[in-house]
Amino acid sequence: MSVTSWAKRAAGIVAAAALATGATAALASTPAQAAGDGKVTAKSSLTVRYAPTRQAMKVSTIRPGATVPLVCKIAGASIEGNRTWYQLPAGEGAQSWISGRYVKELRGSKIAWCGTTSKPAAIRTTAKLTVRHGPNTHDTSVGSLKKGTRTKAVCKLKAQSVGGNTLWYQLPGSNWVSARYVDNIGGSPTWCVGN
Repeated sequence: MSVTSWAKRAAGIVAAAALATGATAALASTPAQAAGDGKVTAKSSLTVRYAPTRQAMKVSTIRPGATVPLVCKIAGASIEGNRTWYQLPAGEGAQSWISGRYVKELRGSKIAWCGTTSKPAAIRTTAKLTVRHGPNTHDTSVGSLKKGTRTKAVCKLKAQSVGGNTLWYQLPGSNWVSARYVDNIGGSPTWCVGN
């Protein structure tokens, strides 16, 4: 499957998943551009997920040995000790992710970290807030922030709904908090997408 046809297929899959889950983010008409390619190293089909966590909804699968376009990478829930997840081409606010545990970046690919193109947004917690390795309440807890804590959010994405809010914010240091218990100070963080 060519990079162009994969990008079109991924955008369609993610759009369908967004509609099926009631996601309200606007889907851009042009998919995010791939920064490079990766080869699937899994021995069986690799699951494509809606967020960078094993807990997220399955969107599709990719056959072993396939070459796929990669937009950017992000730290998410650990899969066999590997926290890297790659974003596949899709629209802004839409997303599809594969675990870096089963992907090898191909020579010449320069896959940047997602959400690093803009300045982090200032946020304040509205309750004691659990910090996690991935954007899901079942992902590993790595600590907490006290109510009223001011910090920064690198970027945001849609994942598990918490109290009706599906946004999760990535903090500096690559961990996650639910936006349900966060106030933005000034602007909202940008989407976790590539350049």
